[in-house]
Amino acid sequence: MKILSIRFTTYKQYYRLNKLIIWCVLAMCCCAGCSQSFSDYPEQDDTDPYINGKFTFKAATAFTESTKLLNGGQLKPYTGLFTIAGGEHIWGDSLVMYQGGRQYISALARDNGTFQAYERAAEFKNSDLITLFGNDYGTLSTTGTSIVLEGFWQTEFDVRSGLIRLVIPKTANLGKDTLHGRYSDLARDLNNLDRPFELVRQRAFRDLPATKDTFLIVANNGGGRNVDRQPYPENSLNLIRFSERVGANGVEIDVRLTKDGEPMLFHDEYMTSRLVNGEYAVGKFSNYTVNQLYALARLKDNSTIPTLRQALRVISDSTNYRFVWLDVKSSDVIPKIMAMADSTQNRRKGLQIFIGLADADIANAYMAQPADIRSRVQGLGEDLDIVKSMNLPAWGPRWTLGTMQQEVKDLRSQNKKVIFWTLDDPDFISLFLDERRDISGVLTNHVSLLAYLYYTRL
Repeated sequence: MKILSIRFTTYKQYYRLNKLIIWCVLAMCCCAGCSQSFSDYPEQDDTDPYINGKFTFKAATAFTESTKLLNGGQLKPYTGLFTIAGGEHIWGDSLVMYQGGRQYISALARDNGTFQAYERAAEFKNSDLITLFGNDYGTLSTTGTSIVLEGFWQTEFDVRSGLIRLVIPKTANLGKDTLHGRYSDLARDLNNLDRPFELVRQRAFRDLPATKDTFLIVANNGGGRNVDRQPYPENSLNLIRFSERVGANGVEIDVRLTKDGEPMLFHDEYMTSRLVNGEYAVGKFSNYTVNQLYALARLKDNSTIPTLRQALRVISDSTNYRFVWLDVKSSDVIPKIMAMADSTQNRRKGLQIFIGLADADIANAYMAQPADIRSRVQGLGEDLDIVKSMNLPAWGPRWTLGTMQQEVKDLRSQNKKVIFWTLDDPDFISLFLDERRDISGVLTNHVSLLAYLYYTRL
């Protein structure tokens, strides 16, 4: 017993010594990088761990590395409202096929907050598809070509997901002919696309009206909270990109300052396992410099915490978002971001960036900025009294306040935006869409669900 006790004590001492050594090494790394600007770090790449890892196609596929992929514009004719047979227990009885962003097409459903995200699309000879798949995708003509779409599907309200493939003959009459697809279920066999489904288009997709003030589907935290089972972590660059694919035309992101004064995307005041991986990433976010965050913390997909500069560059250069809501978490953020937001708007015509003014301190810090830049980078108040007293152009009320019919009517008559937050329940979303058709938009954690409910009402 004595010998065992000595060994155990020695082990604890050894373990503590190792932790001390690790801390010292990390501290040296951080100190060594203190002279290095965050801008010296490379931009995060476009790798997609969700698809390239867990959801890589290992089943038979017509795609090769040399396949010429179609872009979003080429896929737009295949969008619309479709009825579905097969898979109704997952998706319900209808889908909105939606061309999101510059490259992708997705299918949006009401039931279970489900979406089908097609990662790639290309045109193939029917003869090659028949050789590869037989009659799994309907009776294809031996001549001619078909569009093949492949990707993954996922539910947000439970834990189901899998792979999916849809084949669209180029000669198909989308209003009459049945389209055939197949999907797999991760719970059974991810790479066995053994479950068939069929689609028939009921009507072509109607675009948002080409006006300045169209309905905004705004992705909260870049597209949802970590608990909402999105493919990527909240406030990550990958989630910002992905949300546009499943229906968002606006995005809300949370902004905090690091110890060395750099605006970065992070929701919580404290570093916790809810948002980051890293044993030594503890305590207040504001206690860390940018270099320390790069050294010690990773988001849940192992990417680094983005700077606001990186996020705005992605939004302006890689998406078609028309609206950005910067939810600043403290008043000292305001002076750091005004010029950054202004220059981003100048990079892409039609992009509007609003500064979220959640309380009086933040609103006063915003009003202390020069009038000329406030005229370009506008404020969005969450308190109606602040909106009125400061004559702000946008109001963001909590949905729990109700539909606020008279207040909304008054502000909309003054051409001010009204965007309710944060609406996630399908029944309440439907209530607001039906009773408040004059609102400017809705902020949500379930973008694909809101988009489905909105577009099926057009």
